[in-house]
Amino acid sequence: MYYEYMQLIEQLRNTGKRYDFELHPKLIGLEGKRIECIMYGEKTRFIVGKSTGFIPIHLEIKTRRSSGGGGISYDTDITNIQILN
Repeated sequence: MYYEYMQLIEQLRNTGKRYDFELHPKLIGLEGKRIECIMYGEKTRFIVGKSTGFIPIHLEIKTRRSSGGGGISYDTDITNIQILN
């Protein structure tokens, strides 16, 4: 099954297009904004980032001085989103 997955990823890469199916639906359009939300059952604040590449994901960037952050899966439970800036 992994071999088939890797073949599919290679086919997608070779198209030269970007595929946004890994972006979290609730965070689309909030890139660059500082938000507060409930994620993994806990209140958290972060700047919404987006990775580069042909299958980008959203990133949890803690401060403006950060050089990166952890990835947020498209199926992560995120509720009570408030924009802080």
